[in-house]
Amino acid sequence: MEAEITTLYKSASLEIKNFVCQCRECGLSAVEYQEKFSICYIRRGSFIFKVFNDDLEGYTGKFLLNKPGFTHRVKHFHLHPDECTVISFSTEFYNLLKGQFRLRFNKFLNDTDVHSLIINATPKSDYLHYRLYTLLLIGNAEKLLIEDLAMELISNLFSDNCKSNSNDI
Repeated sequence: MEAEITTLYKSASLEIKNFVCQCRECGLSAVEYQEKFSICYIRRGSFIFKVFNDDLEGYTGKFLLNKPGFTHRVKHFHLHPDECTVISFSTEFYNLLKGQFRLRFNKFLNDTDVHSLIINATPKSDYLHYRLYTLLLIGNAEKLLIEDLAMELISNLFSDNCKSNSNDI
């Protein structure tokens, strides 16, 4: 997939990248391997995320959660490239996450047939992303603040989604 990918932040536990698709022709990407647990916030655009036996529709204002160890393909069907913020977490953090949220988000984290999940942004998760992304673009945020906002965002995504969709997850 053609994309401009810029690292905005990197630490031992997480990495945040700005992803701007450069595809000018609609089509299906090659198979890509998901190495780390990641959260992708779709700031602009849309695409179909093909993973295992699912076609997930990702578009502006959605979060795409991906577990590590699986392959996927992306299908573009328009001339408007997508722009995303991608937060990838270390294996150690992912294992901690599975332990902390295993009771409330059990199906997604432990079901080997569920590789990825689309979540609607809430006003709070949208705001947390906005704060995090804006601070990274400005470039003067303290490391502790960036890490704290990323942790608050993931906690919010898991908590809010569990309350509204507890039977589906």
